[in-house]
Amino acid sequence: DRRRRIDVAVSVAYGTPPEKVLDLLLAVARAHPQVLSEPAPVALFLGFGESALRFEMRVWTERFDFWVQTQSELAVALYAALREAGIEIPVPQREVRFRPE
Repeated sequence: DRRRRIDVAVSVAYGTPPEKVLDLLLAVARAHPQVLSEPAPVALFLGFGESALRFEMRVWTERFDFWVQTQSELAVALYAALREAGIEIPVPQREVRFRPE
């Protein structure tokens, strides 16, 4: 069997409608020529992170030898789709306080 599952994780800012992200994940997956339609691509809302909502795209390809390239292409396409939709990928921020001694 030459099939290989590819997972692409992404986190987005709180306040983003999860349904919108799930729709984008599926649209990006279905548009890629190396992604199989059976089994169908899956978009998942994994939960609430410390500073972001966590999602994952899961797809299958028959091109076992090119799965890393396909994963990279999916990530680039997903990034572009998120930017076009105005969806922010948050950067973790920490507040640091120094105490004088």
